[in-house]
Amino acid sequence: MYRHFLYIILIVLAASCRPSKIVKAEDVLYPMKYDTLGIDSVVYKMILPYKTKVDGAMGEHLVNAAIEFPAPDRKNIAGESLLGNMLTDIFLSTGRDNYRPADGKNIDFVLMNTGGIRTSLPKGVITTRNVFEVLPFDNRLVVVTLSGDSTQALLNYIAKKGGDPVAGMQMGIKEKKPIDVLINGLPFDKTKTYKVLTNDFCATGGDQMWFFTGAKESTDLNIILRDAIITKFRQLGSAGIELNSKLDKRIYKEDAR
Repeated sequence: MYRHFLYIILIVLAASCRPSKIVKAEDVLYPMKYDTLGIDSVVYKMILPYKTKVDGAMGEHLVNAAIEFPAPDRKNIAGESLLGNMLTDIFLSTGRDNYRPADGKNIDFVLMNTGGIRTSLPKGVITTRNVFEVLPFDNRLVVVTLSGDSTQALLNYIAKKGGDPVAGMQMGIKEKKPIDVLINGLPFDKTKTYKVLTNDFCATGGDQMWFFTGAKESTDLNIILRDAIITKFRQLGSAGIELNSKLDKRIYKEDAR
């Protein structure tokens, strides 16, 4: 790589009070090859203890996966995915275990954004690093209480988009509209309110989920999505249970059912 360095040679007249002046300027190119610079040993020694600690934490073996979990295609969403189903099932369980509503009504279902899932999970050993790669953002679990109208807007959004990771609900999509919607096994009722678990990004209208911004109530559980997954993976790994998932038609295209 080359960089321009402008060297200005100033000649000051000895024993003179006359102002100096530029008599010559040269623009010289000097090659710099970063791949031959090597590692700064002083800096490396400074960060080594922290690097070792981080590498150890990120390399923790959490659980074994029985199958590969491909990342959902963000450009061509196919209703549901193995990875999306598995993650939202864990979020639903975690949310219900940690939500303490004054009205005693717990979470109805989960909706997350496909774009928040950044990569796949491999078959075999799953480490903390894998989870950070899948969920790199520090988003938190939030419970949002929606009116029937806002919930209808949510369903319309999912249908128009072609799907998003959900749990606790089932719906068909026909001509980009929601059909046969079941929430907690019961038909959707527009006269009711529903408690939806999502993340703080979506809860504030992220990914054009504007229906969340008119919520009747919003409760931040102060649990990072990634932490919820790591905790569950550790529990499964300690119990000797392999990580698994299936496509169960929680969101399906009517012509492909």
